[in-house]
Amino acid sequence: MRFLLVLSLLALAGCGEEVSPEERARRDAEAVAAVRATQVTPAVPVSLQPIGFSDIEGQGAIGLGCSFVADDDRVGGETGEGEALAIAMGDAAFVKRSGEVLRLAPDPGSPENPLGTRAKYDGREFSLELDLQDGEGEQIGMETMGYDAHLTLTDGRDRVVYRAEGIAECGA
Repeated sequence: MRFLLVLSLLALAGCGEEVSPEERARRDAEAVAAVRATQVTPAVPVSLQPIGFSDIEGQGAIGLGCSFVADDDRVGGETGEGEALAIAMGDAAFVKRSGEVLRLAPDPGSPENPLGTRAKYDGREFSLELDLQDGEGEQIGMETMGYDAHLTLTDGRDRVVYRAEGIAECGA
């Protein structure tokens, strides 16, 4: 009985329309694309919080580096008046999200920024890119230089989840 069932199924399969290899490849590609489209979730925007002094102390982030202050966070547009949303140092970068300070590792293949910092840092959830615009920068304090900068966070699929313009304050 089983044999007759299998034989009839094979006979029915042979009665269908003949599909060219090109058409079969096209249909397969469409099916794969439809499955992938349902699996990719949209990028979730990230809100960064200012990194306070207690956060800096808790992470051991004291020393030479660059702090990024977004234009929206600078008091009256003045340099040195806002709170850092990111801190980049030679051995790590830090951002704060949902009350948690995230540590990112420097990408040694990325361009070097002032004071041994890097342009790119990678973490478990995000990558951070600190792009300094002015080659020379501007003296904004005794031991601090200011550079127009762009801060970009991307998720694990290289989708932008945070972007801001501001100033990178580099010094001790």
